[in-house]
Amino acid sequence: MDDRRIAHFPTRNRQGSYCLCIDGELVFVPDEQIKQARRQLGLRSDAQLLGATRLLEFNSGDRVVRIPLPGTQLVAAFEGRDGQRFYGVVTLDALNYYLSPS
Repeated sequence: MDDRRIAHFPTRNRQGSYCLCIDGELVFVPDEQIKQARRQLGLRSDAQLLGATRLLEFNSGDRVVRIPLPGTQLVAAFEGRDGQRFYGVVTLDALNYYLSPS
């Protein structure tokens, strides 16, 4: 096996949760929390979670400003079956256990 190969996230495991790398921290997010995130963004149930970050980036025209989101909020990226991507800020209560304070 190639030692340089990295893991791809998110991955689905048998316990009914997703394994996701958020800003370098490995997080297990239960299916119910993923469904809740879809509802918060008004997405269909077939939208798949691609990734997430706790940093909101804003392009002010002069430069890009990075804003750390508070608590259990994060920017999530979802993709529909047709390939269309959706981004938005969601709250995932499951992150209380895993993530260190920002």
